[in-house]
Amino acid sequence: MMRGIALLILCGAALALVLTGCEGERGPAGPAGYNPIEVMGSLRYHPSPVVPFTFFSLEVQGSPTIPSVSLNGEDYAMAFNSTQNAFTCNYPVMTFSPGDSVVIEIDYVKNNGDPGVARIRSLIPAPAEPIVPLSPIAWGGDLVWNWLSVPGADGYDVYFSHHCRYSDTLGIPQDYYWSCHEITTDTVLTFSAADLWPADMAALHGPQPTYAELRAYPINGPFLPGEPGNVTGDGTGFFTCTVDTDPVTIEFTD
Repeated sequence: MMRGIALLILCGAALALVLTGCEGERGPAGPAGYNPIEVMGSLRYHPSPVVPFTFFSLEVQGSPTIPSVSLNGEDYAMAFNSTQNAFTCNYPVMTFSPGDSVVIEIDYVKNNGDPGVARIRSLIPAPAEPIVPLSPIAWGGDLVWNWLSVPGADGYDVYFSHHCRYSDTLGIPQDYYWSCHEITTDTVLTFSAADLWPADMAALHGPQPTYAELRAYPINGPFLPGEPGNVTGDGTGFFTCTVDTDPVTIEFTD
């Protein structure tokens, strides 16, 4: 009996030694990870005939310290915006023209203490040139409106509005308004008669003109859902350059 107890004790001690030996030395800890900053921003060019200017807007989330931002070599200060929970900057810039390259660098300290830099490369496209249909044109049908393709534009931000002063089937003057906003890669849009003209319309009613107005703003950069971002390096996100375009107006007639 005593020999059996002693044997069990020896086996238990041997098993403990084996298990202890299997643990071995602990290896060194891996490097601390970091989360890249998230960037959203835009550059919007206003081709004013008096003083053209560009408005620069940038938002940075996830930086543990105030980032340093340069736009084509010029530094711009950022400040923390508690409403957006991000570092932001908004500045008018007077030195850009259509066709100019845009280079942005965002320097910051990562949450693991290492330096980080996010980069953006973009381009200011030229203004769009809508092709004006023969004006005035007859009312009642579809309206097809197109504009010339713009070098450097990945798409177009289009605003369309339409006002109709008409007489209904009872001869009573009425006003009808319709507008739409489209973001497209095409250079032509068709506006259907069902949207443009009220169902009870019998005739145009003057003296106020019936007109339509179109603005097509060229965009450089990702703007459609699901597109990959254009921020590289130690950052992710999206940046666009947009050019304002003067509105083009046409009139309708009976």
